[in-house]
Amino acid sequence: MGENLMRTICVLIILMIPTLISAQSRDSWNCASIDLNGYNWNGSTWERQAFATRSWRFTFAGNTSRQTINGQRVDFNCNTDEIIKQCSYHGLYFIFNTETGQGALADLFGVAINPDENQQAFVELVQCTRI
Repeated sequence: MGENLMRTICVLIILMIPTLISAQSRDSWNCASIDLNGYNWNGSTWERQAFATRSWRFTFAGNTSRQTINGQRVDFNCNTDEIIKQCSYHGLYFIFNTETGQGALADLFGVAINPDENQQAFVELVQCTRI
């Protein structure tokens, strides 16, 4: 009976290792806009526009990273560098310095693709604090 118990414990430990590794690699931050400016498509040209600043949360976890704004989640793929994080998702880019807590989020998709599908482009400078 003791041998079966040891096998069961070993199997459980082996099954839990991936979960423990991924849980340790998560790094969550609360971010707030310092400045948020961009362009808005008026149907024929791009016009400069200032956007309202906002707050959101970002969780770094490699290819399962995510940004959460007002309960809505956007999945990102990020590098695994400990200091300079580089993340992307379909034309949305986030570059972040974990030592200073400063970063920039940019949505440039609409400028390169048909602007009628994405009618704005922006760069948001952020200051973040680790949760």
